[in-house]
Amino acid sequence: MTLAGMRTADVQPASLEVSGDRGQEIVDALNIVTDRMVDDVSAALTTMGLTVAVSPDRSETIRFGDWRAGLSPLCAVAVCKMPPLKGQILISVPPALVARLTDIFFGGDGESVADRTSFTPTEQRIFLRLVDMLADAHSQAWPGPATPEISAIETVRNNLRMARDGDPAIMQSLTIQRGKTQLGRIDFVHAAPQLRGMFGTE
Repeated sequence: MTLAGMRTADVQPASLEVSGDRGQEIVDALNIVTDRMVDDVSAALTTMGLTVAVSPDRSETIRFGDWRAGLSPLCAVAVCKMPPLKGQILISVPPALVARLTDIFFGGDGESVADRTSFTPTEQRIFLRLVDMLADAHSQAWPGPATPEISAIETVRNNLRMARDGDPAIMQSLTIQRGKTQLGRIDFVHAAPQLRGMFGTE
């Protein structure tokens, strides 16, 4: 769905429930995709020198505006296309998680992170490596031919325009942990309407 199409006056926000049982079917299918990603993401992080634990969270439906409002003003989001599917997927890595993983990469414990208003050049490089790896892992786990292609990087949350604030989005998440310390959560966010007709739903 194009941005112009979403702003057409006679288009109403989709219901948050995403058509009831069909919406739940999509969520259940995405849970399987998330589970499949865990081993690939863990292995890729280890290859980067990041020894951390990766665990899947259950997918959930949330209004796009609520998800975006929950981001910090400085964010780290890869905007991906999903050919041959229409629409986008957003891969969000919290700035604090980027900083913690960068600290671990250089031998730190990743437990203390200062507030920030920008990313260092090193953090930018770590983030770009992360999202390349995450997009590849998502592609490997996806049940169809759709392959995320990173088209843009966004660091200002209010610039994210995948959907209208009241429209439903479906969020997949991975939690990253080191020892007993939870480092942060990575989100994969889909506009719910673009997933209709998939996973056996019409």
